[in-house]
Amino acid sequence: GTDLSQVRADDGPSWLTILMLGPVLVPVAFFVSMSGLRSAVTVPAAGVLIVGAVLLVLPRVKGGFIAALYCAQRKGPGEPD
Repeated sequence: GTDLSQVRADDGPSWLTILMLGPVLVPVAFFVSMSGLRSAVTVPAAGVLIVGAVLLVLPRVKGGFIAALYCAQRKGPGEPD
């Protein structure tokens, strides 16, 4: 029931998601591209896997990021201390 509309996450959750998933998904994409299988199958499959992983993780990272900002009681620019 808490109003979280004043907590601004901006680009933090997307940045953190890329940092979390990059070390896992880049090797997957590399090995898929070097597998020798047909590109018409592997490239769309890798794309679906990467987009699916990002869409699965991003809402949870955003929730955690907003919770951390809320707990730290971080104030936005222009607000009094």
